Amino acid sequence: MLSATAVATATAVLMAGSATVAAANTAPVATDTTGDYDLDAAAKIRAAQCTLTTVQRKGGQALKAVARTGFNGSDADLLAAADTDFSHDVKPPLDGAYTSDKSRSLAKLDELNDRHKEWEKSLNVIEPPPYNPTTFGWITDAQNPFNATGLSGWIADQFWQTGGDLFDIDQTPLASKESVDAVNAIAKARYTDESRDYDDLRALDDMTFMHPMYADDARIFLQNGGFPTTAPAPDTMEFRLDVEALKARFASCSTENPPDPHHVLDAELVTASTEWQAEINGQKTQRDTILGAEAAANADLQVATQALGESLGQSIIASRLADWQAYWLKQTPQSAGLDYPDASVFAKVKADIVKAQAMALGELFVASRAAQDARAQAAKADTAQQAAYAIADNAGQPRGRGLLYGQQAAQVTKASAAAATAVAKATETASNATRASAADSKTQM
Repeated sequence: MLSATAVATATAVLMAGSATVAAANTAPVATDTTGDYDLDAAAKIRAAQCTLTTVQRKGGQALKAVARTGFNGSDADLLAAADTDFSHDVKPPLDGAYTSDKSRSLAKLDELNDRHKEWEKSLNVIEPPPYNPTTFGWITDAQNPFNATGLSGWIADQFWQTGGDLFDIDQTPLASKESVDAVNAIAKARYTDESRDYDDLRALDDMTFMHPMYADDARIFLQNGGFPTTAPAPDTMEFRLDVEALKARFASCSTENPPDPHHVLDAELVTASTEWQAEINGQKTQRDTILGAEAAANADLQVATQALGESLGQSIIASRLADWQAYWLKQTPQSAGLDYPDASVFAKVKADIVKAQAMALGELFVASRAAQDARAQAAKADTAQQAAYAIADNAGQPRGRGLLYGQQAAQVTKASAAAATAVAKATETASNATRASAADSKTQM
């Protein structure tokens, strides 16, 4: 919406000149004192919250745990948890958590990548036609169930995620080209060499210093026809509208205080910052419940998916060994000659088929339990989300905003539960296939 009105705003200022600007700023001037309130400290708190929100969205289990600790603690705890300066001798919590998640991902990848070696032990017998040693005795990367289910790829993505992906991304929404052009047009017309003072010049430069222009900075600039020189009185509707706009700014991860070279926005910023933190703190319990449920459901989905992969691996074993039996039981020592398997090999194959059936059935139990817990976590997240909505409704706040990432996490939890349920069903299908192969083996024997 800002982009749609940006050109019109710039045109109005350019056509009417400074008189238009003056007319737009005739509201009463708000008191520009913040008292004991530290606006810079408030901005740092918002930045820390935004950092930990990103960690919650993208990080592994250890990083998520650090973020939850920060959100549940004091301001000092929050700042410590969100510390991304890893150059100190004593590393901050995020550094250790990042290393822990990376190590856990690598260990899990090694486990999944090596699992085929164990499966192939059961296939270490003379292959029957039309198999050859490779197609019977090997389970290739393309055939590996952990690759087919996407589990290995998902864990690999976590492993290769860099610290920059997690900690160094500026999440502040950027202004559109139309808004940037409109800001520049107003700035060129209003802040000439004769009219602009040092504070305006510095504020103008700061709007694009080491980053593109931010969307909400452009909004405020365009709404005021430049940097505001006055602001509404605290008891006016205009003041409340500005405060709500600032809270929406903070919610979008535009955490810095807006450019205010004339220091007229202090009252609005103090009010908005205070209300914003009260909104977040008012839903702390519900947010933490949701974040805990999301982490648990995510772990459940991984467990269920690994169980599916293992069950599919056992199904491959049972299917190939059943083919082995079907071929060799039709042969005789005389017809096969020296290639005819020893009785101990027949016994081993039979035992390995029974073992594959039992292991597949065990994985079905694992997947089903994980899916059941994931559904319980989804229900828990939904209950907490509804409780947060009630808090927001009573306070006249937008639903979900005070939950921060918790709003998205509730949906992720439900999606993980649905996926885990589907995976458990697929595991049942794989277990049934293994049981069918075992039944064929029993019939043949």
